[in-house]
Amino acid sequence: MTRYIKFLSIFILSGIVAACATHYDRLAKDTYQATDRVLSQVGPISPQTPLLVTTLSNIDTLETSATFGRIVAEQISARLSQRGFNVIELKMRNGLNIKQGLGNPAESGEHILTRDVDSLRGEHKAAAVMTGTYAVAGRSVLVNLKFLDVKTGRIMGSTDYTLPFDNNIQKLLRTASNSGEIEFFGNSMAYE
Repeated sequence: MTRYIKFLSIFILSGIVAACATHYDRLAKDTYQATDRVLSQVGPISPQTPLLVTTLSNIDTLETSATFGRIVAEQISARLSQRGFNVIELKMRNGLNIKQGLGNPAESGEHILTRDVDSLRGEHKAAAVMTGTYAVAGRSVLVNLKFLDVKTGRIMGSTDYTLPFDNNIQKLLRTASNSGEIEFFGNSMAYE
């Protein structure tokens, strides 16, 4: 009987892991395809051309984002890098930060990335930037990506895609400043 329970536990756990992976795979797949669509509009880009990718912004407050906007930007960076482009990592600090994490084990490790503006490297001389916006609409998240010429601000390529607003996306859209609710057409919807 215990063998059966172990097998059943492993089966259920692997199903949960697969479901989470499938969702993330869907988000990455859709983002990769959208990135490819934008690149198909831009034309040839030299592999030496420095490119930046910025966090996707909430369309209603362009100075804000959530984990969703940051993870999609990471996926865009990954796709551009996979395609051989010269992507500059904006979050690279001047030196390596090694933390033992005595107070918080989650902080332990060797860290080179940061959001501390003072510890970021100097000016980046990028020729183009991939950026975008997102918005929640009904039971969907609408995403817009744009590839911009840094000197002129001209949109060289753009695309839109839609993701289902499920529990995983809800969690990615949660920000530290909101109260655990996302508003849908004037009605609040609470989430965990």
